[in-house]
Amino acid sequence: MGTFTATYFLKTAFWDKRGLWTATLAVAYFARCWENAGYHKAEMMKVSSRLSGPNSKVFILNSLQGHSRMFADRQKQLPPHSDLWKY
Repeated sequence: MGTFTATYFLKTAFWDKRGLWTATLAVAYFARCWENAGYHKAEMMKVSSRLSGPNSKVFILNSLQGHSRMFADRQKQLPPHSDLWKY
């Protein structure tokens, strides 16, 4: 048995498993992009949040009340007092 050294640890923990570390970074990047897309969609749907305890969010869907901002530009293009469902 030899002496455990820092170079041995770095070689076995990082260099020999570099494929695993690369995959971990790729998955972390994908997860962050997925999270940002979810936040963007929630903002477009005008989801309001409030704190209901230590660092926890409770989401209240206001989009069910017709306050969605997803197609707000199309609604503005329609003539006033027209039926939205015909377009």
